Amino acid sequence: MGLLAHGLGRVVVATSADIQAHWEPLVGKVDMGSQDTGLAQGFFDPNIDTVFLIADHIEAGQEMAVAAHELVHKHGKAVLGEARWRQLHGVIGSWANRPEGSLERRVYDEAMARVQASRPDSADAAAYSSEELFPYAVQVAMELGVQPTALMPNNSVQGWLARVRASLKDVLGKLTGNPQAFDGQDLVDLAFAVAQRETSRYPFTASNTAVRRAITGTNTTSNAEVAVLQFSRSPGTKAAFEARIDALFAGDKPRGIHRGEQAAVVLDRSDMLEFLEITNGPVYLDEAAVGKPDRGLPRGSPPKHSNMTAEQWKNVPQWLETPAAVFDSDTVTGDLVLIAPELVDGAIVMMTINPKAQGNRPGVTVGLLTNAYDKDGGPPPVGKWAREGKAWYVDKKALPDVLRRVGVQSSDAFQNKPGTRRILTDKQFGGWKKENRSDL
Repeated sequence: MGLLAHGLGRVVVATSADIQAHWEPLVGKVDMGSQDTGLAQGFFDPNIDTVFLIADHIEAGQEMAVAAHELVHKHGKAVLGEARWRQLHGVIGSWANRPEGSLERRVYDEAMARVQASRPDSADAAAYSSEELFPYAVQVAMELGVQPTALMPNNSVQGWLARVRASLKDVLGKLTGNPQAFDGQDLVDLAFAVAQRETSRYPFTASNTAVRRAITGTNTTSNAEVAVLQFSRSPGTKAAFEARIDALFAGDKPRGIHRGEQAAVVLDRSDMLEFLEITNGPVYLDEAAVGKPDRGLPRGSPPKHSNMTAEQWKNVPQWLETPAAVFDSDTVTGDLVLIAPELVDGAIVMMTINPKAQGNRPGVTVGLLTNAYDKDGGPPPVGKWAREGKAWYVDKKALPDVLRRVGVQSSDAFQNKPGTRRILTDKQFGGWKKENRSDL
């Protein structure tokens, strides 16, 4: 049992058997659900000001997310204050008007669906929705693996979630008096960390199975929904990126992260860039690069690289995490050139990244994908780049295969030599991922 500060009650973590044996005589009969209707994971008893977490009904790895939901729902408003609470709620409501397929709209629609599915018949619909929408939006965003990013606009999911995280830390610190006594601050940090790492395996907890059944009419969850996080991006990030690519090809105006606009997130984090010890944050898209016309022509003109269709652009996040090779740029100091492991219309695909681009706030750096294109006019001079010490990484199988397919023989230029930067390989990358990524 943990006591909350400021007279706000207590938290009890107990099994369903313990609750039936020791707590029901005090609080009365507790509806803990069933396998058919969905198992309740927690509840609040107002008569004794106590939040109960039902330990054996919570999936491994979901404890922090459930605890955060219950604590914030029951006590967050009292601690945050009315104005701050309304501000966080108001942002969610605005997402109802966002375009279909956008990350904001997806979070809103799923959170509202869960609110409606969980509402008791006797509850006032408007009041219940107002109270429950906030914790469900937090839960959905966490399940989608959204990265809280303070540099993003406050009305974006990423920017809003960064404010929520700061608020949760503040709330839980005040609720516990001494956060370490109840691991209050750790609770929030671990809630986000566990959600990003584990919810891809367990995206719907026991009670959410009932919600999913109410929404879809089925007890099952698709393989796509429970797939392990792949290529360093969540399902939500993948869906939002692909929807944005479609919108750009349909003529939507590119957004600029330097102008404080919400550019598309390519990767929530880049394993490759972190492995190379270059950057460990998200990678954003320079949206002007998508469908970019030849120099001097207005946007809307035929793209310079017409083979880079919307479907090819949707492969770029995967290619960034599985490149055939990585080099320093030969033309832009500080930028990187990544060679894709696949060809497009018989040509090598080159992707350029500014790994330390300036965000829309002073002192904030982000990874920025500045271009992706099929190399016309012949393959790039990768052997020359390697001899000049520009190579960072080489996939010993993928690069020779890519070069062979465009008529270039691999050479010994990719061997490590005294006086040049050590070239890392796919074998070392695989070892790094096993050591640093618990989901592998």
